[in-house]
Amino acid sequence: MEELSEEAREELTALSEAEMLDELVQRKLLTKYQAGRILARKTFGLILGNYRVLDRLGSGGMGVVFKAEHLRLPRLVAIKIIPIQVDDDSKTLQRFRSEMWAIAQMRHPNIVGAIDAGEQVDSDSMSPRLHYFVMDYVPARVWKTGSPIMVRCHRPRRVIWLIKWPPR
Repeated sequence: MEELSEEAREELTALSEAEMLDELVQRKLLTKYQAGRILARKTFGLILGNYRVLDRLGSGGMGVVFKAEHLRLPRLVAIKIIPIQVDDDSKTLQRFRSEMWAIAQMRHPNIVGAIDAGEQVDSDSMSPRLHYFVMDYVPARVWKTGSPIMVRCHRPRRVIWLIKWPPR
């Protein structure tokens, strides 16, 4: 990451919080998503293990997927996160773990690979635990051009959608 000169630091500290965040986004030191979370005072989950969350990609029935980068390696990844309250039903967590396990077992050029998994706990006991797993990141321009095909997976028994690659 770019080091800020003393002059640049002084300029930034003279700005309001929103202006400073805008400037950091312009200097590509933060993403718009990160700046918005900082401004909203919702920074828990911006760092997950060895990964820095960059942007929200989408959500589904069980979780939210984010674009992230490894803190030490120059690698973009996708992270699926599911927040679990302490008193939540363990069936949801078990389904999430089953999905992680299934993806980790698959090896195919048309299936994103699972790389890592973990959980993040906030110091605030009222905050949910963030369970996550890390997958290969596939830029949207790649997967939006393919046609969905179905493959049956016996463990767990659910249909997994794949992308034909390369497109014909």
